Amino acid sequence: MAHRLHISEWTVATYLRRIFAKLGVDSRAAMVYRCASLIQLLQSDFDVQELATI
Repeated sequence: MAHRLHISEWTVATYLRRIFAKLGVDSRAAMVYRCASLIQLLQSDFDVQELATI
């Protein structure tokens, strides 16, 4: 992730720790689980918008 974003691994780790703290989780897996409903909502919203342009 760091290489692709052209930032240091320490920066990625810092960002993840801050996100984890805000979500009250301690791992990437827990973060994904916690955000699953938001991810689904965003995907369904995108699908609706995409269909509206057809």
